[in-house]
Amino acid sequence: MSALRCTQNQRSESAAKAQRKRSESAAKAQRKRSESAAKAQRKRSESAAKAQRKRSESAAKAQRKRSESSAAKAQRKRSESAAKAQRKRSESAAKAQRKRSESAAKAQRKRSETAAKAQRKRSESAAKAQRKRSESAAKAQRKRSESAAKAQRKRSESAAKAQRKRSESAAKAQRKRSERLSEQRGRATSIFFLLIIKIINRLKKMRSRLWHQRLRP
Repeated sequence: MSALRCTQNQRSESAAKAQRKRSESAAKAQRKRSESAAKAQRKRSESAAKAQRKRSESAAKAQRKRSESSAAKAQRKRSESAAKAQRKRSESAAKAQRKRSESAAKAQRKRSETAAKAQRKRSESAAKAQRKRSESAAKAQRKRSESAAKAQRKRSESAAKAQRKRSESAAKAQRKRSERLSEQRGRATSIFFLLIIKIINRLKKMRSRLWHQRLRP
């Protein structure tokens, strides 16, 4: 029973799938036919509209041409002539204004160049004067520095000579003191040796005296 039921279910599913496919195919075919019919209808409508528009434009142009009168043409001519004259006057005025502007610009440029040249000359003169003043000040400062250096060198040389003299005097005094000390040490040494000799002689005399006393009966 279950196998029979499975087989029936499969057949039902297959039949349903086939029916669904047929329905989808029919719907696609119907949609395509509807789209083709709609496109054809749209094209026919557009063609009819274009034809109607062209006919309307042609009728409007013919009506406009018929509506234009000789008075309108004359007015248009007068307006065009007046516009041309106004345009010429405007161009002439613009040219004259441009020439005046160019002349004024040239004059201003010349004045500016002249003023710039004068300013440059004044600046150069001022720079030269400042350079001369700076050079003079530098020379004076160099002379003052050289004079100060010479004076300082002289003072240094004088101080060095005085210090050398003081050093030589101190060295001489030290040498004299050293010589006196050497003489004093020499005399002290001589006196010391003389005293020792005297002591030795006295000891000799005392020993000989004691020797003689011992030999006596």
